[in-house]
Amino acid sequence: MNIPVVLTVISVGLLAVFFFRGRNAVWGGDTAGLIVGIVLGFIMGDFPNRLMWAFSVGTFCGVAAELIGKLGDRMRQSRY
Repeated sequence: MNIPVVLTVISVGLLAVFFFRGRNAVWGGDTAGLIVGIVLGFIMGDFPNRLMWAFSVGTFCGVAAELIGKLGDRMRQSRY
């Protein structure tokens, strides 16, 4: 297995975890990653590899944004 395949499998697992939480940053990052991956795949070639990388990066950025938001909520609740 190569790195993009492993990252894509992890990304799909993260999407499954966040599936029932409604709209969130994970799905937004995933959508942005898919769009960027499709465009880069058509322009630069090597379509499947670029799509997997962009999908994974978008999903991980969405997870990071979601965690930062939760951290901010906790910090805000602890001050008051």
